[in-house]
Amino acid sequence: HTAYRRQRQMCIRDRYKIEDGVLTLGGGTISEYSPYPWLADSVRGTIHTVIISGKIILKDDAARYFFKGLSNTTKIDGIHNLDTSEVTDMDSMFEGDSTLTRLDLSNFNTSNALNMRSMFAGLSSITALDVSNLNIDKAGFLGMSNLFAGDTSLVLLNLSFDTRGFIKSAETGPSKIPAFQSMLSALTNLTVLILSPNTLFKADESFVGNPNLGSPAGSTNWRAVAADRGGTLSNPKGLSYSPTDLIALYHVDNASHPTKTEIWVPENGINDQSAISAQPTYSIPVGTKFDPSTVFISLTTLDKQIITNYQDALKAGMTVSGDQFDTNNTGTHTVT
Repeated sequence: HTAYRRQRQMCIRDRYKIEDGVLTLGGGTISEYSPYPWLADSVRGTIHTVIISGKIILKDDAARYFFKGLSNTTKIDGIHNLDTSEVTDMDSMFEGDSTLTRLDLSNFNTSNALNMRSMFAGLSSITALDVSNLNIDKAGFLGMSNLFAGDTSLVLLNLSFDTRGFIKSAETGPSKIPAFQSMLSALTNLTVLILSPNTLFKADESFVGNPNLGSPAGSTNWRAVAADRGGTLSNPKGLSYSPTDLIALYHVDNASHPTKTEIWVPENGINDQSAISAQPTYSIPVGTKFDPSTVFISLTTLDKQIITNYQDALKAGMTVSGDQFDTNNTGTHTVT
């Protein structure tokens, strides 16, 4: 059995190539971690692009260090081809990829991960991360300390995942290590933080630890946008909290913690430069269903990324309303 696993491991490790700075990974199964050849000191600094061309199934601890230290890699294409549903160890998976500018985690499966320590640490060129879909129920067992530590260009972090199961699993961890410790440390440019009602902390318990949230860039305190009261990113209307008090507000035992997803920004708001570009007018034949993607041109995000693909814009948070109108009669309709 062991020989068979090693044979499968060798099969996938041999299915890679590096040409002109492009690392291409073919499909297959990796059952356990062993030093990956593309991470050799003489190689990893030469890689500027990663392409995952086929489905790769990672198991057990195979995701550990998988892309660690690719310091000159600016993009990873085909990350949706990584099947991580059976992975238990994601320690430092992307750590130190300091020139990576984007990471799409929308299809990432972390439901069996016990260890996510430093998984996204040192991504110093990333400006936005959305981890809202990650299941971290089991990750408290070994924790996710330093998860985003040192992501110094991060402007927007959607942290609206559910941490209740995580805290429970931290209580059963083998050494009661501080599972959240320094998770949010050194995010010196962070100005938009999204938290859900189930994004809860327990900083006063040593085995959970303090995530070390700092002040938002350009301010001392965090303030809720409070969109239900007419607040906006540039003119927030909610209450203000120091970083310590904001973490305390979301304490797992605080019955008064927010009951809806909230966006937190610097106390005086931010200069919202996000924008959507679209054709101002568009005509369709009577009876033809309107497709908003046909008029979409681009989305400029809060972190100043320009997205020209409609589906990518939706993933980045763009919403469309008014597009489901009756086209069986002539008329003029407004879509926003």
